[in-house]
Amino acid sequence: LAAAEECAASLTRGSGVRYAVAGGSAEWEETLAALRVAGTSLVLGSPGRLLDLVERASLDLSQVGYLAVLALDQVADLGYESPLRRLLATPGFPPASKRLSSLSAAGSLPRRGEAGLSHET
Repeated sequence: LAAAEECAASLTRGSGVRYAVAGGSAEWEETLAALRVAGTSLVLGSPGRLLDLVERASLDLSQVGYLAVLALDQVADLGYESPLRRLLATPGFPPASKRLSSLSAAGSLPRRGEAGLSHET
């Protein structure tokens, strides 16, 4: 997540866009402090940490303009599909018809029919 944070800092510098990083080396209190700042509209995080924040009512997805779910190359390998699906089903998370979704990974994801993420929506 460090590379993602560096990228977010670079892209938002001077724009007034505030961001928070959830997961990886980001400490829990640092994440909560960044989320409390008025105007935080970009949240980057791993599926598990984002879900933790939502379940603890520390993150209201309806108030987030941009959400970047990171480490997707590890989602299939480490069994994060369930937390990711729960995150997508969270109240306040825009339905598929009202959001733009993009998947990118540093590694390769399994092909249809191989072990890993299912291809159902």
